[in-house]
Amino acid sequence: MKTVIFDMDGTLLDSSRAIEISVNNTRRELYGLAPLQKNFIVHTINDPSKNAFLEFYGKTEASAEELAFFEKEFVSNYRDFAVLYEGIEDLLHSCKKAGFFLAVASNAPSYTLSAILEKTGVRRLFDLVVGADEQMPSKPNPAMLLHVISRSPHKNAIFLGDSKKDELAALRGAEFLQNLEFQGGNDGESLNASRDTSRKNFSASSGSLSSCGENLNADEKFRPNDTDADGAATLSFKGAKISAKAEATESAQAAAARCFQANLADLRGAKLEYLQVCWGFGEPSELSRNALSIAQAREIIGGI
Repeated sequence: MKTVIFDMDGTLLDSSRAIEISVNNTRRELYGLAPLQKNFIVHTINDPSKNAFLEFYGKTEASAEELAFFEKEFVSNYRDFAVLYEGIEDLLHSCKKAGFFLAVASNAPSYTLSAILEKTGVRRLFDLVVGADEQMPSKPNPAMLLHVISRSPHKNAIFLGDSKKDELAALRGAEFLQNLEFQGGNDGESLNASRDTSRKNFSASSGSLSSCGENLNADEKFRPNDTDADGAATLSFKGAKISAKAEATESAQAAAARCFQANLADLRGAKLEYLQVCWGFGEPSELSRNALSIAQAREIIGGI
């Protein structure tokens, strides 16, 4: 059995028209700016090196009022214009019939996801839906992918996405899982940490584990529900400890210490693969497997 995780925009849904209208309505109504081309908007959103808000509106961050305006536009236009790609519903039914655990992991606001999926008629097919919010960082942080896997009974997972953010999240998540080493023991087994002042990490066994760029009580032991003096995120072990290679990316390791919302022991033996989908705005990847059609994705999922 498998866990199959889907990105939403550009993978399940053709939402390009909804996003285009939302961005351009916001540009016009709030800033008096001319409209942008749809391709530019979608590619900017999918590029992890770009600050989309700066590219679209000329500002580095939004006020609460501006965010509220955009979210209202976003929800309204999704309802009117976002549609499933042809063949997606059949793919989901096939996965469900095979007994797979199905999930959505999207950078869209978490409170909007279920309504969008209900509108398209496929919400009932998913066992878990995860979106970005204050507690769950967005991709390319791998936290939401690891969270899904920890909740699934099937630890062999594949993530289907269409952007570089999706691919980076999957690669970092896979690296995190590969470097996860558990040692059995009683609940509450401690973690010995040593100071690493140059990298602002704490070291676990042979490598480094970062928590938002801050030290977690270097030279002390950590037990469940402990936090450092600066209020850094809690680590949950439950009879296991973690070690991560020093060359592992900071983003991957940070997922264990912040906003992970899962017990690390629930990831024992888990594996994660990535499939780049190219039926929307996704472009073929040089690093990962590609699916040029939904039919090809079905074959790849079935063969893993």
